Amino acid sequence: MFVSSRSSTPPIVLASAVILLAGSARGETHEISIDAVSGVMTPASLEIAEGDVIRFVLEDVPNIVFEDDFSTNLGWLTTATSETGLWVRRIPYTECSEDRQQVNRSADLDPWCMMTGGSWASCEDDVDLGNVILISPPIQLPAEPVWISFAQWFGNSGGFNPYQNPMVVEAVIGTDTYELSRYDTDPRETEGGWRRRNIPLADFASWSAGELMTLRITCEEVINAVVEGGFDDLMVRTEASSSVEIRTVSGCKPNGLFTDDLLSDIGFLTWSADDLGGLSEFKIQYDGDCKGAVSVTVVNREPLLVGGGGFATIQAAVDKSSDGDTIQVVGGIRTERVHLRDRKIVLEPVPGTGKVTLQGDGNPGSLMWIGEGQGSETVVRGFQFVGGIGDNPDPDGPPNGWATSAGGLNLWGTSPLIEDCDFENNRASYSPAINLQGSGSIIRDCTFTGNATAGTTSWNYPVYCGGAITMFSYRDNSSTGGLAVAPVIENCTFQNNAAVVDGGAIMVWYASPQIRDCLFEDNRASGSGGGAVAYASLTDFTTPDDPLLGWHYIERCTFRNNAADGIVTPDPIVEGGGGAIAMFQNANDADDPTLGVRFIDCVFENNSSNFHGGAMWIQDTRVELENVRMSGNDSSGYTGGAAYTKPNTSLTLVRSEICDNSPDDFGGSGDLITDPLSSVCSEEIIAGDITGDGIVDAADLGLLIAGWGPCAPVCPGDLTGDGKVDAADLGLLISLWSF
Repeated sequence: MFVSSRSSTPPIVLASAVILLAGSARGETHEISIDAVSGVMTPASLEIAEGDVIRFVLEDVPNIVFEDDFSTNLGWLTTATSETGLWVRRIPYTECSEDRQQVNRSADLDPWCMMTGGSWASCEDDVDLGNVILISPPIQLPAEPVWISFAQWFGNSGGFNPYQNPMVVEAVIGTDTYELSRYDTDPRETEGGWRRRNIPLADFASWSAGELMTLRITCEEVINAVVEGGFDDLMVRTEASSSVEIRTVSGCKPNGLFTDDLLSDIGFLTWSADDLGGLSEFKIQYDGDCKGAVSVTVVNREPLLVGGGGFATIQAAVDKSSDGDTIQVVGGIRTERVHLRDRKIVLEPVPGTGKVTLQGDGNPGSLMWIGEGQGSETVVRGFQFVGGIGDNPDPDGPPNGWATSAGGLNLWGTSPLIEDCDFENNRASYSPAINLQGSGSIIRDCTFTGNATAGTTSWNYPVYCGGAITMFSYRDNSSTGGLAVAPVIENCTFQNNAAVVDGGAIMVWYASPQIRDCLFEDNRASGSGGGAVAYASLTDFTTPDDPLLGWHYIERCTFRNNAADGIVTPDPIVEGGGGAIAMFQNANDADDPTLGVRFIDCVFENNSSNFHGGAMWIQDTRVELENVRMSGNDSSGYTGGAAYTKPNTSLTLVRSEICDNSPDDFGGSGDLITDPLSSVCSEEIIAGDITGDGIVDAADLGLLIAGWGPCAPVCPGDLTGDGKVDAADLGLLISLWSF
C-alpha cells in the first residue's frame, strides 16, 4: 500500500505592483491574475477607486485528477432515510432567507451546485428525521499523494436544537472509510455560507495506484433542527494548493482590512474596497510577509456634479471625466442625448433628488449610446428613458440602420451594468428600449413599459422584433467566430410592450442570455411567435462548435396574459404562434438541433395565440421544464393549448404540470418526455411506456437499456426520476409490463 506523510508548500512570493486609487466610481471590478506555479501577478499596476472590487484569480492550476463544478451530471448518486431535504443538482433559489440557511447561490463561477431541499417547497425543505447522502462517481487514484478541495455549505444553527446535527465528508477506498471532515457544534462552520476545504488525503488514508475512491457527503438530523447542506467546486489533484493569505498591511503589520485564504482550488477571491478607513497608502500582501507586497496609494476624488451649480449637461461632464469617475446628476427631466464615448464611469442621480429622466424630443436618435468596449465597471443606475425614437420616425420608411436602433439605450459592443432604470414608451424599428448588440450586460431591477417596434412587416429580420430588447452577437469570419455574448436580465418587469413581428418583450438572436426572476405580462407580438420572448438562429451563422448554440436558462419567471395575435398564414410562413415563448432554429442539420432552452421554477398562465402554442411554440429546439406550471393558456382552437412542438423537437418535463389549457395541453409531432413526478392532463401518459405507443413491451426495454447510466436532467429510461437509469428503473419497467 502507498502511504504518504503530510507535505507542505512554501509560500509564493509575488513581484510588487503599484495600485492607485483614482476616483469614486462604484461597481468597477479589477482583475489581478496570479500564476499558481510562479506567483507572478498580472498586471503589475492597477488604478482603482474606493468602492471598487479587486478580483484575484489563480491561473494554470496543474495536475488535476478529477473535477466537477456540477454544471453537468457526472453520475452522482443519492440515498436517504429522510423523506425531505434530499440532495439535488440545481441552480439555487436566490431568495431563500438567512434564517432557513438553505443554499442561495453557487460557490463558483457557474450557477450550479449540489444542495439539499431544492425541490417543491423552496427555501423550507430541510432534512428531517434522518439523513441524506450524496455519493460521487468513482475516482481513480494515482500513486502520488492527492489533495481534495471542495466548497461546503452547512446550516445547523436554526430550529429548536441548533449545533447538534452533523455534516460529514468521507472518502471510501475499497472496503475502508475515512472521515475527512465533520462539522456540527462549531457556530463558525454551521451557520450557512460556503466554506472552502483543502484536504491532503494521505493524512487520512492509504491506497495503491489505480484504486477507486468515492466521496460520501452526509447531512443528518439527529435531533429536531433546521439542517441544510451544499457541495460544490470539487477538485482532486496531485499538487498541493498554495494556501496563502491576501491582506492589507501597513508597515508589514496586518491592519485587519482584508484577510482571507486564496487557494488554487478556489480559483478566485474578491475584495470590495468599500471602506479604506482613511488610509492614504497601504500594501496588499500575498504570501504572509512583506516580500510579496503590493503598494497602494489612495487618491480621493469627488463625483462630478451635473445641475445644482455643477455642469450644465451630462454630456459636458462625460467629456471632462476620466476612467473611474462617478457623475451624479440632480434628478429631474432632461431632453439631451448622452454619448459615453470611451469613458469607464458611473452615472447615477444625486442621492435624494429622484431619478434622472432622459425625455425624447420627437427626433430620431438613441437617448444614450455606449459603444467603446466598456465592461461592468461602467454603471448606469437610477435613470428613466422615456419617449425615445431609435431611427427613422416614418413608420413606412426603411430603418436608418443597425447602429441607430434603440430609442432608449444603445449598447454596441459594450457590457455595462444597467440597474434600477425605467424604460417607457420608446420606439424603434427593433429593440426600442435597449439594443444589446454584441453586449453581455447585466440588466437588473429595471422596468419596461409601453415600448414598441415602429414600422411595417415589409423589412426583413431582425427589424421590428423585440418590443423592448433585442440581443445579438457579433459574428464574423475570424478564427473565433466573432464576439459571443451572454447577457443577464434579472428581477425586471416587462409590461405592455409590443413587436410588429417577433418577441413582444425580448428577441434573442445568437446570444446566450440568462433571464431570471422576471415578470412578463400583457406583452404582444404579431409575428411568428413570442408574445413575450422569441429565440432564433440563422443557418449562415451556424458552426459545429458554436458556444452560443448551447443551453439558455430562464429561471423563476412568470409569463401572464401575453399574446401572439398575428394573422395566421399557411406554413412555412406562420404568424401568431407561441403566446409567451417561441423558439425556432434554422440549423444546418435540423435533425440534430443545437439550440436548447431550460425553464426552471417558472409559471405560464393565461397566455394566448392565434395559432398553435398558447404558451410555447417549439421548432428544432430542445426544451426542458423543471418545476414549471402551465395553466389557462389558449391556442384559439389549434392544438397545443400550452405547448406545441414541431418535428425534430423535444419537450422534457421534470416535476412539472401542464393542465387546464385550451383546447388541449400538448400538440404537435415532437417528443414529449416526462418523469414520474410530472403530469400533462390531456395526455394519457402510461408509466413505463417510453415509446409512447400505449403499451410497455420490448421496445421500451430496449430504449431503457440504451440509456443505462447517469443522465440529466431526465432521460426516457429514468422511470424513478433519480437522474440515472439502473436496476431500479429496470425492475419498475418489468412490473409495469403489458401482458
